[in-house]
Amino acid sequence: MKRVTGRRRCSNGSAALKIRAIMRKLPKDRHTPQTVWKLGLWCSFERSWFGQAVIINYRDLGIGLLKSPTRNSFRPFCRRFVRLSRDAVPCRAERAAMPKDSNSTNGFKPSVHLVLQAKGGVGKSFVAAIVAQYYFARRGAIRCFDTDPGNATLAQYKGLAAEHITDLIKGGVINQKGFHPLIEKLLKCDGTSIVDTGASTFLPFWNYVLENEILSFLETQGRQVYIHCVVTGGQAMMDTLNGLDRLAQTTSQRDLIVWLNEFFGEVREGDRPFDQFKLAQDLAPKLVGSVLIRKRNPDTFEDDVQQMLRARLTFDEAIAAEDFSLLSKQRLQIVRRELFEQLDRLAL
Repeated sequence: MKRVTGRRRCSNGSAALKIRAIMRKLPKDRHTPQTVWKLGLWCSFERSWFGQAVIINYRDLGIGLLKSPTRNSFRPFCRRFVRLSRDAVPCRAERAAMPKDSNSTNGFKPSVHLVLQAKGGVGKSFVAAIVAQYYFARRGAIRCFDTDPGNATLAQYKGLAAEHITDLIKGGVINQKGFHPLIEKLLKCDGTSIVDTGASTFLPFWNYVLENEILSFLETQGRQVYIHCVVTGGQAMMDTLNGLDRLAQTTSQRDLIVWLNEFFGEVREGDRPFDQFKLAQDLAPKLVGSVLIRKRNPDTFEDDVQQMLRARLTFDEAIAAEDFSLLSKQRLQIVRRELFEQLDRLAL
């Protein structure tokens, strides 16, 4: 794009035409307010690098009309593109009038995360809470659902605002038709959805998913589906491995994420770690990767994490709470950082 020099500025009309022409060449997933905003910056250069801006109607491309600049600094993301004058900021009134989408995906494909395991008490709700906090920190827009009719742990996290799906029991048994509203809500969410299933709803829910081909249906509707399965050490290791095997046999996609929970012991067969298990090698084409919740000092790290879990707090809430000492908060930050870095490496 030709830079405008001297005192001549792009008029609102010419800037709009330039932006429209560029946006036509971009893929639809780049048609975001941020993209238009950055193009607007480049269309409004003057002698001092940045001058009066732009543009067009928000409903067309996602941004409002900017008028006279005011004195302040600009948004941090803009500093990567231009060296800005301190006299250039968007009109606050115009930005406040812009409609806001709480389900904004920030350019990412909407995703659905199902946390499943037939064995109870192995940390499914903890994993669901970690996944929710990770996506909230990385992308912002999340929606959580708890389908456990008897022990709705995830729904007790006020910071996650999880919705408890309650219409699942009819006549003392699980009513599979009660899952219909959940699927419809997953389709309405344009961000990241996390579904925590209880041990009592695992079989009915998974049978419902298979019978109605829900995974392929969600994918055809533009949702990326991931299945998170917890494998724990100790006495329950074989039960959780069998649960993982059953899930893997019923999916043909590469959508499995294994969480290795060492709270009850290491996930090992003799000297072999999980990635050397025959099951792990057989399931390799279906595995996205694994996340390790490793065993830590029970008097420090584990005690802090257990205190956070008992209070149904997120990492952010616990770190900000007065009930935790400074060193406890430091340890929680270490645990969170380690888990989030492992999820980053999966490139979900």
